[in-house]
Amino acid sequence: MKPEDSRLTATNSVFRTLYGGGANHGERYGSRLAGGTKDSLDFIRRLDLWKSLKVHKGCVNTVFWSDDGQLLLSGSDDQHIVVSDPFTGRTLHKYNTTHRANIFSARFLPQSGNREIVSCSGDGIVLYTDLKNAELMAGDANVRSWNSFNCHSNGTTYEVMTVPTEPKSFMSCGEDGTVRLFDLRKMTRCVKTCCKDNILILSPSAVTAMTLAPISMNYIAVGSSDSHVRIYDRRFLKMVDCSVPGSPNDRHTVPVKMFTNPSGEKRSFRVTSIAYSGDERELLVNYSSDHLYLFDANREGIEVQAQQAASSSVDKGKRGSKTQHSIDSPPPVRRLRLRGDWSDTGPEARPAREMASRVLGAGQARPQLQATIMHRMTEVLSRMLADPRTRIGLTHTNELTNDSDLATVVDDFRTFASSSSSGEGNSTAGEPAAAEPQPSTSGESSRGSSRPGQSTAGASAKPGDDDDDDDEDDDEESNPNQRKSLIAAEEAAAYEAELKALNDLEAKVLSYDYVLRKFVGHRNARTMIKEATFWGNDYIMSGSDCGHVFTWERATGELVMLMEADQHVVNCVQPHPTLPMLATSGIDYDIKIWSPMEEEKVRFDREAALDLMERNAVMLEETKDTITVPASFMIRMLACIHSLRNRRAPAPAPGNGNGNGGGGGANGGGAASEGDTDSNSNNNNNSSNNNNEGSSEGGGSGAEHFL
Repeated sequence: MKPEDSRLTATNSVFRTLYGGGANHGERYGSRLAGGTKDSLDFIRRLDLWKSLKVHKGCVNTVFWSDDGQLLLSGSDDQHIVVSDPFTGRTLHKYNTTHRANIFSARFLPQSGNREIVSCSGDGIVLYTDLKNAELMAGDANVRSWNSFNCHSNGTTYEVMTVPTEPKSFMSCGEDGTVRLFDLRKMTRCVKTCCKDNILILSPSAVTAMTLAPISMNYIAVGSSDSHVRIYDRRFLKMVDCSVPGSPNDRHTVPVKMFTNPSGEKRSFRVTSIAYSGDERELLVNYSSDHLYLFDANREGIEVQAQQAASSSVDKGKRGSKTQHSIDSPPPVRRLRLRGDWSDTGPEARPAREMASRVLGAGQARPQLQATIMHRMTEVLSRMLADPRTRIGLTHTNELTNDSDLATVVDDFRTFASSSSSGEGNSTAGEPAAAEPQPSTSGESSRGSSRPGQSTAGASAKPGDDDDDDDEDDDEESNPNQRKSLIAAEEAAAYEAELKALNDLEAKVLSYDYVLRKFVGHRNARTMIKEATFWGNDYIMSGSDCGHVFTWERATGELVMLMEADQHVVNCVQPHPTLPMLATSGIDYDIKIWSPMEEEKVRFDREAALDLMERNAVMLEETKDTITVPASFMIRMLACIHSLRNRRAPAPAPGNGNGNGGGGGANGGGAASEGDTDSNSNNNNNSSNNNNEGSSEGGGSGAEHFL
């Protein structure tokens, strides 16, 4: 057959003839045929890499098909949006936006001929781009900024969403806890700071994902950083006054129903993606540091009013109560991770215990050295928050010298620790090119943490000594101080009562009858974006930190297909609207297109898949409480500790320097006396080899010596 004949045969294939319909078939047969191909297990197990589109110079954080399935829209860390033709591989438009951070979401506006685009990024900016005028605006920065909305400026904007029947409006959600509705017929820009306009929904916590009911288009399902999924009816929205002092959102929008993470753990899990099923009856929810769940959207869920009040009381305790740190201990810290370290991701990643038992080659020496350094830094920082004497020393030093650098560093550490323990902010979808620090999805509650002195007071006091201390203080304090003590005691009692109410409420919903299915095996911990989606009517797909795309059977939760799609992390999985094709992206700088290929090749190895699932389960537990910090934080941490120790170090007694230093190393722990610590610091060079043995036995001495 001639090449011309083969192209003609492909163009006039049976599939295209049936799908096109004509007068004899119509749209009904086309939809049945498209659904049948995606619901075929044979087609799924024949999915293979068909084409790679190298259209970006950074991690690709968003991929979206046009409604007709002819074009792909993508956004990246390189702050460009690209419109490409996946069938020919051509780049049709590549536009350098005015975003100043990683682009997290981009969508075509409906009924715009794929010429109008809305996008959002980590700097909180929402941008409207008309590709017809993009070339004209390219040289004029002032004109290019006309169509930007700065309403989410105090945090990351995670997603933009359009309504198919409304071509001139779109929605956005962000870390400020709002869902905003923009109407381009009324306004085309907003430069206000702390803007209160265009707010459609006010949530008690950061809104990290959202989806629109595909049939009625009235219900908006919102995923948050507090583990909850709230469903709102945008036709009937009402507010409730939560009266939370210091909260950015004192008034919250009341959802019609609400679901929460069914794991039962006393921590928050951030929602990284949420999707309605085609019949609007089910919700697919992907949780960071946990698993993927299918919820029955027709169920009542948990009690809205009680949960709203309980959430507000917890927020109040986090933001304003000095007793919060005395009730809740600092989150567990297993190790630190430098931002940009992807060594625990990708197909070749292995659990830490397995890596430790391997013989390292020359190419693995640097990652192992970095892991050792980060482990020792973890010991030091953990001791700062866990050891009362160390924290008292830090507090007194800060009070005497009026030096806020160390307090800021410890606050930053609490921020990273809080976001990590909540399954939040472990890493961005891609590392920023210019500015290293990234917004945290738990920034509101963490930034409200007390200084080290405030937390030390509650953490260092022994339960048995509380009454005696209060009696002594009552005899010595003046009336104003007594009133302050009474107010603090009342706040503590009220908080404990509200916390008990929250626990009672959680006990009532342990059944979680709205959970239809739990999909396990993938790993979702490293990035702020991890999409999961429906593939036809019978299958579920999700990206993973192991660099694979997982496919489960919807009815049973059984894994049926595994595809290696990235060297590190797969963030985006977007099925074609009709054809059995899939677009994926992640940390790699390209977009991969998957399509059914020849039958002879075996693409699914069940034993290898089970081994990968087991490995992911182990690594998910290992990294649950890992904190991702920028390099600048580590530099500031080292500088502050060095400054602190030099400032407090007395001159060593003649002939006793080595003895004291050795004592500090032998005793270990984080509670070394001042003489021991200072002597150990002054004799750092002399005792470096000897203290390595003490580090394994003494716990913290090796980490102190390392610094």
